[in-house]
Amino acid sequence: MKKIITVKLWNRAEYIKRVVIALEQLNKIKEYKVIFSVDKSNEKELSKIKNILEKSELDKDIYYHEKNLGCAGNTRFCLDKGFENEFTDYVIHLEDDTIPAKDYLEFMEWGYEQSKNDPSIFAVCPFVRKDYNKVPLNEMDINKCFKKSWFETGGGFGITRFAWNKIKEMGNIYGVIMPGNTKLRGEQWKKTCTINDKGTYGWPMNMYFKEERLCIYPEVSRVQNIGEIGGKFNPSAQWHRDHVLDKKWIMNESFNNKNNINYYIGETKHKINGL
Repeated sequence: MKKIITVKLWNRAEYIKRVVIALEQLNKIKEYKVIFSVDKSNEKELSKIKNILEKSELDKDIYYHEKNLGCAGNTRFCLDKGFENEFTDYVIHLEDDTIPAKDYLEFMEWGYEQSKNDPSIFAVCPFVRKDYNKVPLNEMDINKCFKKSWFETGGGFGITRFAWNKIKEMGNIYGVIMPGNTKLRGEQWKKTCTINDKGTYGWPMNMYFKEERLCIYPEVSRVQNIGEIGGKFNPSAQWHRDHVLDKKWIMNESFNNKNNINYYIGETKHKINGL
């Protein structure tokens, strides 16, 4: 049985083209089935998306939705499909603006090995956004990983069946239009929100489904988020450049000569704000 990657996309053909090219170049990609879930898009973009996906030589399933599922609704669809086979224990999820790097699959599989028998781990998150990553480039360790109580949506994630079953037991992935009262957690937080599948799934993951569990991160991101335009929850291209896009990731030329990667969980020397 093949391993599973799900990809959620909507409208942005140029971004998905870059994601597909990056996926095709990953060393272990032939071990994976890629599930593309295309939310209802405008006709011009949909035509481009179909051309990109159907020409790709990835081992893939493609689902085109005639009704708009929304951000959270499409994420639910992806993970339901990803875990559809009872023997699938781990699903890797990407979005249409998340570019996986050279050792992405190796890192995500290592994260699975750390989390599969550890109920204190909620997810594996391959991306640390610029706002949070304050480690100077010349002090970054490409092998170092850490655990923090925050779920980052900007780079996709990996999640075990155990964690997904807990989400389903608690009501499945829903979206919220606004974050609600972020000083609260759990049911008390949920009561302050407007729940809607068109909203973001990030806040429910953090404030409700995750509970007290942790997420695994690399100190050096294994994904780059390129979604500066057309994102439903991105205020502007400038905001994205200022707060999300970070050149301190594994494809930075500073790391070109560091090929021997041996991931480990270590203490962070520098404060990673917000994580």
